Amino acid sequence: MAAMSRYCWLAAFVPATARSRHCGLRGPEICETAWSARHRERIWEFLEPVARSGPITYERVKEISQHFTKINGWPMYFAEVAILDGHLYLRHSIRLGGWLSATLKLLKAALESLGPEHFPDVFFVLSVHDEALLEKSRSKPLPLLSGLTTVAHWDIPVPGQTWFESSGGISSQTVLQDFALWESVDFQSSLEATYPWSERSQRGFFRGHDWGSGNAFTEFLASRPPESCIRSSDVSRSFGYRRWYAALAEGELAEWLDVGLTGAPDFVKKEHPKQRYVPPVSLPEHAKHKYLLHLDGTAASNRFLKLLLMGSVVLKQDSVYEEYFYKDLQPYVHFVPFARDRCSTANLTATLQWLRTHDADARAIARAGQRVAREELGRRGAMCYWQKMLASYAALQAFDPRLMLNISEWWEWT
Repeated sequence: MAAMSRYCWLAAFVPATARSRHCGLRGPEICETAWSARHRERIWEFLEPVARSGPITYERVKEISQHFTKINGWPMYFAEVAILDGHLYLRHSIRLGGWLSATLKLLKAALESLGPEHFPDVFFVLSVHDEALLEKSRSKPLPLLSGLTTVAHWDIPVPGQTWFESSGGISSQTVLQDFALWESVDFQSSLEATYPWSERSQRGFFRGHDWGSGNAFTEFLASRPPESCIRSSDVSRSFGYRRWYAALAEGELAEWLDVGLTGAPDFVKKEHPKQRYVPPVSLPEHAKHKYLLHLDGTAASNRFLKLLLMGSVVLKQDSVYEEYFYKDLQPYVHFVPFARDRCSTANLTATLQWLRTHDADARAIARAGQRVAREELGRRGAMCYWQKMLASYAALQAFDPRLMLNISEWWEWT
């Protein structure tokens, strides 16, 4: 009852007509897990700044689109989305990139799997950009639903492309993605049989594109170590963590790291003509290794959840970026953190040393991470989160999208 009373209290920001339509909307029984109450509270943590600024009006939603029309590549990363009578609609001007298509597949699957009767009529803007966009220092709270956020942004995180991606990243397009298979008990059992824990490599493993991390908003990281080699004016400058670790893996840290770059943008290749590149590695083959590194790209990386499914320990580099489920995971229970440090690798090597000498603990962390990814953060969990988010969002919506939207300007996503 506590979660519902808070839900209806925030819904008091909108007219009674909207509140009566949505305040009592509940999800299907299949979504009522032990995590449900926590997710409702978390959703309201993200929505409350928007609510305190007033109801979600049609004009506030449209303001988001107007805010970002000048961003390069807008049509690939953003969509105006409507759900009307259980059907999913997009505005005609949309350009469907891979991330956007995968996220829309998740929404469509949620409607079909959970039942359209559990979804309200809503109109919202969706971002699948790998960078948070609504900076708190420059923007008022707006109801932008996004694949990620940071403590410095208003973006409201929702499940994104991870669950329905069909292929790998820029330099690994030939590597197929199959989340539905990877989250299954049978697959994970066969993976453990194929790559027994005792036979997995004990070096920190990474394969990925060579991006120069922007280090944007790192000053907001509570755990950021003092970086004596970085001037305060350069704290957000680009730094190639992946390239740095790849070079160390071929030299002084060969005992600790197995890091390879699978490609790079053309301008990076010109800057580093002698850089060696290696073939991409499929996600299941990552299970040959006990310790998997999760590193940001230019901005965020959505590989974290996929790595957890492989049954190895995920070493997550500290990051400002946050997907919707990060607060559900506990360090040293589901994953192992290490510092975002450009001046020293001591934190990383000390962490690997601890894992090697505490193998039973490492195995327990790997199992706990895999279990929570499978049981709570799989496709069903992502669909249920979308249902809860949209029910909560609709309680703040102060207009009826069925009356406000000219349906001739929209097409149905099927």
